[in-house]
Amino acid sequence: MIGYPSGTTFNTTAISDILNRLVDKSTYDKRLRPKYGAEPVDVGITIHVSSISAVSEVDMINTCMNYILDKY
Repeated sequence: MIGYPSGTTFNTTAISDILNRLVDKSTYDKRLRPKYGAEPVDVGITIHVSSISAVSEVDMINTCMNYILDKY
């Protein structure tokens, strides 16, 4: 959990408005990349592998648990 200094206040209405604009179907198209029509977008990906289990060398199958963080 992220800690915030005591006395920190948040404008939840403004946060809700921003989130609603981000997912507004009339202005948001998930098929288009950010800044479509402008310069290319740099995308960063971080993968944290927390475990690898159930490795089958014969079938070339394994199971892993990971977290993926992407940012652009």
